[in-house]
Amino acid sequence: MGNYYTRIVRVYPKIDKTILNKNEISENIVKTALLDEELNVFDNKENNCIDFIWRSKRAGGKLGIDSSLVDVWEIRGGDYTKMFFNGILLNNPKYNGFFFFKFDEIEIVFEKDKIDKFQEIFYQFDIEKKILVDKKQCCFIVNISGTYSADNDYEIGIDENKINNLSKDEFLKLKGTDNFIEGIFVNKYKAQNLSNFLSKFYQFETDEEKTTIPYLGMQHFQLNFKKRPVAKISRNNGNGWQPWIYETMNWWDNCILPEWIEYKNNRTK
Repeated sequence: MGNYYTRIVRVYPKIDKTILNKNEISENIVKTALLDEELNVFDNKENNCIDFIWRSKRAGGKLGIDSSLVDVWEIRGGDYTKMFFNGILLNNPKYNGFFFFKFDEIEIVFEKDKIDKFQEIFYQFDIEKKILVDKKQCCFIVNISGTYSADNDYEIGIDENKINNLSKDEFLKLKGTDNFIEGIFVNKYKAQNLSNFLSKFYQFETDEEKTTIPYLGMQHFQLNFKKRPVAKISRNNGNGWQPWIYETMNWWDNCILPEWIEYKNNRTK
């Protein structure tokens, strides 16, 4: 939908023990944003902040509080992922091509009878576990740390102007259908292998012979961080116009933007 952007916003009080009014901020966002349906809210007591996700026309939505009393971080999805601090776009030229989010594990589920093919593809990786999901499916857990680039654009719910106060697990569920993993960086050799692998998902429609990787029994390819799914490509069974779903949930726990890391470290001192 044109001119709509998904905003993942974290609000900290500048004075650490100040309590922010979650309900007041939520209501003000709903009043001032041309919301694309719902607002998700997580009262993050562990980090003394409040997390919000909403999607709105022209990235609208005001917090309704004195900006001198808070720090506001934002991951914005839409045309591509952008990062903001207190309303200022963090657009250092040295970040061109930089991947802002990290993972520490890859999870791959595929048809059991194709196991030899997947071992051939991932032979140079440390496959920690080979798990039998059921009689027909197998799962590889690959230990590898790296960074990735993926968009964060998705609709929030279906009810107009509804406020959802969620637990952390509910807040962090994967979202979207078209958030492509644009690239993965680990080391040169393995990154090339993974990029070639991912490209097969995006090329399947032109493969008349049906020999690309998605036709070899792939069910899903998923990046995890501390066991939390952060990006996933999964088979959309029975859907001819969109055979694959691309979901993400980029967040602050797996963000490696240098300004964010510095800010987070200073808050914990």
